[in-house]
Order: sequence, then structure tokens, then C-alpha cells
Amino acid sequence: MIRVDEYLADNGRNYYQEWFNGLATPAAAKAATAIARMAAGNTSGYPSRSRATRIEGMTKEISMALTVDYRETIANRIRTDAGFARALLDEAATLLLNGEAEAARLLMRDLTHGLLGFEDLARATGTPSKSLHRMLSSDGNPTMNALSGIFAQLVKAAIHARAVVHVTAEAEPA
Repeated sequence: MIRVDEYLADNGRNYYQEWFNGLATPAAAKAATAIARMAAGNTSGYPSRSRATRIEGMTKEISMALTVDYRETIANRIRTDAGFARALLDEAATLLLNGEAEAARLLMRDLTHGLLGFEDLARATGTPSKSLHRMLSSDGNPTMNALSGIFAQLVKAAIHARAVVHVTAEAEPA
């Protein structure tokens, strides 16, 4: 598994998050899928890591000066954009059907984090939270019955998801 983080600029801004949140729902779902594929180790279609590996002298993991876990940006978008949650669920199903189980599990983990939380999913499926965390990890190996139960709960949550709207009011000048 490859660790993927977001870079915070010196001024504290997260330019990736700003860009990602400005994407249309289908594009954001595709971007999240691409990141899940990278995190799962599928780097085909991306620049080779060999040069960076030689420069850094590393053989297994490339460490960059990135400071924020990308999953928080994904989870926040899921919480505030019900259409994105549904599009991401569709991406997870497509990955699963196309044989990319690891990336599908990572998207399902992100959906769980943004829609339900692992404790609520545990109550809904009757599966301990710790087991769910293991199943939806990159190395997870859930049974078909467990995966089906998780997917059913995510579908239910995505269908009934409501976007969170942030409203701010400013006092009118006197």
C-alpha cells in the first residue's frame, strides 16, 4: 500500500482540498478513485517511481513532505455532497466488478468513514468494528457475505444521505 497525503502550503492552505471541493461530482468521484487505486499500489498510468526511489535511496516507500491524510478531504466531501457519496459508491462497485478489490475496499472504507462511521456500520451489520476495519483495509479479505452486508448498508446510507449545508450570516452595517 502506498501512503497518500495532501500537502499543506507554508501559509496553511490546502490547495488540493480547495481544488477537489471545486470539482463537479463525477470528476471528484473519478479523482477519489484514482487516489484509491494509487493507495492500493496500482500506479499504472502514473509516472514511474524508479527515479524518485533512486534519488531518495528508498526501496519500498517514498516519503514526501505531505502533512494531511487525503481521506479526511474525501470524508468531508461525502458528508457534504450526497451526490458525491452515491457516485463514489458506484465507483466502488465498478472497481469490485472489474477485479480491483483492494481499491474497492479502500473506497468502501472512505464511504464508511464519511457516511456512517465504523461503530454504526458494526451495529447495522452485526460485525465488530475492529473486524470491519480489517476487512476494509488494503490487506483485508472479507467474505462475500460480509462484503455484501457492508455494501448493502453503504447503499442504504448513500440513498438516504443528506448534504450538510453550512450557512453563515453577517450583520448588516448600521
